[in-house]
Amino acid sequence: MRNKLISTMLEVQRKVVEPDVYRLLMRLDDSAMWGSDAERTEVLLPAVVRVLGMRGDVEARRLRSFRLADVAVSVIAPAALDSAKLPEMASRLRALVPITDEVTATAARDECRKVYVDVDDAADAYAATYAAACAVAAAAADAAAAATVDADADAADAAAATYAAASAPEHDVWRSHVDALLVAAGLADEKGA
Repeated sequence: MRNKLISTMLEVQRKVVEPDVYRLLMRLDDSAMWGSDAERTEVLLPAVVRVLGMRGDVEARRLRSFRLADVAVSVIAPAALDSAKLPEMASRLRALVPITDEVTATAARDECRKVYVDVDDAADAYAATYAAACAVAAAAADAAAAATVDADADAADAAAATYAAASAPEHDVWRSHVDALLVAAGLADEKGA
């Protein structure tokens, strides 16, 4: 269900775009959550244009992996937990310090894993479907903590994949999370900034 213009532009730029950014944009382009193809183009086209010249800065890639993991852990996974009517567990993730380095990424990963176990132990079939969002957030934090060559791409994948782990949120919530991911990746400016 890709937008032909977006996917073609990304494929043409693939060798000059950072792997994490490429994978994030491809996942977002693949999403079935878009209200229309026009909406997908309106949101993703500026990001695709903005990625030109982003390849090669290892430190920027490392910092981007922390920002993406932070969005997955502190925004997306808690929203999934709220949807599952588990606000206490969502609060645990929101209370974490922002992921800015390997130490905070490791701490976030560990807490996500604990929340995952707690949700899974709840033995509530409805809530258990949302536990996967915590596992995905943990994977994002783990990838960021690893600080390896592929960690940034893994963090981007995990952050963007959180929706595959839980039932689809309301479109407006999903869009706000897409916006947060694009800002974290440096592909969009914060609203009102």
